[in-house]
Amino acid sequence: MPPGGKVVFVDYHKTFALHPLRGVMHLVFRYLEPFAFGLVDGEIKDFASRPDDFAWQKQTYFGGLYQKVVARRIEPALTFAHAAE
Repeated sequence: MPPGGKVVFVDYHKTFALHPLRGVMHLVFRYLEPFAFGLVDGEIKDFASRPDDFAWQKQTYFGGLYQKVVARRIEPALTFAHAAE
């Protein structure tokens, strides 16, 4: 991905304890979306091989039921060797 490029992830997020759909979503995850537990228990950037190469922004929706995470590639810093060329 070139510097300044971005990728957008929209997926499930861990709801707050009193969310009215928390129990329903637990059943959905258990029977229909078994990998969703891995997403709600961690951060999407934890799956990246080089997370420090990106600026991360996260927003949650519907009481935390869903999340949108935007990863924007950071421009690499110029090193002295590159600046001298």
